[in-house]
Amino acid sequence: MTNGFHIRREDALKYPACVFIEPEVRESASEASGTSAGYAAHMLSDGGREADDALQDESRWTGAEWRMSTVFAATLDENPDLVEELSDLADFVLARWARLYGVTYRETRFSLYQTYTYEEVCRLLDWERNVNAQNIGGYFYDRTTKTLPVFVNYEKEEGAIAYADRFLSERRFVALSKRNRRPTSSDADHIFKRGPEEAENRIYLFVRRSKKEKEAKAFYFLGEVRAAGEPIPVEVPGANGVDPAFEIDYRLAEPVRSDIYAYLTA
Repeated sequence: MTNGFHIRREDALKYPACVFIEPEVRESASEASGTSAGYAAHMLSDGGREADDALQDESRWTGAEWRMSTVFAATLDENPDLVEELSDLADFVLARWARLYGVTYRETRFSLYQTYTYEEVCRLLDWERNVNAQNIGGYFYDRTTKTLPVFVNYEKEEGAIAYADRFLSERRFVALSKRNRRPTSSDADHIFKRGPEEAENRIYLFVRRSKKEKEAKAFYFLGEVRAAGEPIPVEVPGANGVDPAFEIDYRLAEPVRSDIYAYLTA
C-alpha cells in the first residue's frame, strides 16, 4: 500500500476476488449490502459511484475504518488450505520485516543500512506529499518536519556535475549543493543550521552506487549527518559557462559499515 492507494470501480467489479480490504461504508449503504459479496453488490447497486467516490476522495477514507472484504472472507471460509498457506506467508513476511526493519534508527522510522526509494523516504518522514526525484534534485528541505534527506548517486552519469560527491572516510562525506546556490543561500542556511529556527533541522544521508543497476531505485540509509565548518564556494559547468555552487563537508554520526562502504566506493 502506498500514499496513492486507491481502487478503481471498474477493477473492483471485474476482479472482486482481488479486493482484499474495503472501507466501512455509510450505514445506509452497509444495510443494503450485508451479503457475502456486500461490497461488490453495493457497488453494482448504484453503478459503483458512491463507493468509488469514497475511495477516490482521500479525505473520506484517510483515518477511516478498514475491514477484510466480504468476498475475500467468503473465499477463506471455503478454502482452509489457502488460510494455512497465507498464515505461513504472513509469518515469513513478519519475521523478515523484524530482521531487516525491526530496529529503527534514533527517532526515525528508518533502519540503518536498509534501502529506501524516494517515495518511501517522503512517506516515512511524514511529509504531506511525495516529491519526485527531479524536484528533489539531490536534496530537499521540508519546512513542516524540518527534515532534509540527501540523495547521492555515487557513480555519476556522463554529463553530470564534474565535482563528484565523494567519501573521504567511513565517517566523512563531501557533497555538492544544487546549481546556482551560493554560500549565502537558504539552502546553506538549512544545511549548516544557521539561526535558531534552523537548530532542529535533521539531515539524513541516502546513497546508491549507480542508478543504472537493477536495484538502483533504492538508496542505502547511512544515518544522520551534520555539515562541518562553512560552505566552500565552487563553480560547476553550466548551460552558459559556469554556475555557482558550494561544497558541504558532512560528518556521519555512524561510520558506514565496512561491506557497504566497500560496495559503494568500489
